[in-house]
Amino acid sequence: MSNNIDTDKSDDSSTTKSTGGEPIEASRRRLLLSGMVKGSAVAASAVPIKTLAFTSSVTAGGQICSASGVQSVAHSRATSLPTCLGKSPSYFKTISCWPGYSSPNATCRVGSVTFTQKSTFSFVFGPGSPRGGYKLIDILNSATSSDEAYWIAALLNAIKPLSTSTFPYTPSEVVVMYSSSQVSSATKLFKIINSS
Repeated sequence: MSNNIDTDKSDDSSTTKSTGGEPIEASRRRLLLSGMVKGSAVAASAVPIKTLAFTSSVTAGGQICSASGVQSVAHSRATSLPTCLGKSPSYFKTISCWPGYSSPNATCRVGSVTFTQKSTFSFVFGPGSPRGGYKLIDILNSATSSDEAYWIAALLNAIKPLSTSTFPYTPSEVVVMYSSSQVSSATKLFKIINSS
């Protein structure tokens, strides 16, 4: 594998320079690309970076709509971006509100996993939750403010986003993030945006 990376510095659209004298955007791009040739661990961590780099929405509070964006104290200056938003866990207590609803079940699919409201949390998201053996609908009905309820709402919002706003992740990304190092910051994001 070649480590030759195009570090073209001809993009001088930014007047802000890094300590190396090149525009900050080019410096960041070069750093990201040079790290990506070093192995799969870096490539795996590039998924959240990709999401942050190509975000097209902000939270109602002006933060970049990504797991790492809600941790940042930097707020977006671009106020014309759409707001990311999703329905709350309480909304999904009603099974007819689920995507894929056809009485009496809601059947959804993420990758190769097909699930219903009666599937367990660990069946959909994998191990690691104290409520892993609980049915999704039971978590929504009895533990609406739990982290797991917000993850369920995030997944359902990702499957069928609101027509009036954007949702920052695909269903597959939501499931993968649950078992990633970003679970804590993603939980905070989902509690912010899954509030309508």
